[in-house]
Amino acid sequence: MKALAVEFNTPEVHKARREGRWWAKLLSRAAKTLSLKLEEPLINIGWSVAYDLRVRGFHEAVLCIEQTKLTTHRKLVGENT
Repeated sequence: MKALAVEFNTPEVHKARREGRWWAKLLSRAAKTLSLKLEEPLINIGWSVAYDLRVRGFHEAVLCIEQTKLTTHRKLVGENT
């Protein structure tokens, strides 16, 4: 997300530079900005899935491998969970 934000010079890049780092909230905002700017909703969906997996799969360890695969697939192809 950082690389895309830098490439497309989003406002979040400037804020991250001022603050000296990227925060999760800035990455999330960058995903939304890029989705709108490029008219590609999968950017924001992909970010949301990746962040969810990071939090629930790694930090909280509440997802098993099968749940991870199923949840990721459904979100990316637009199926209801």
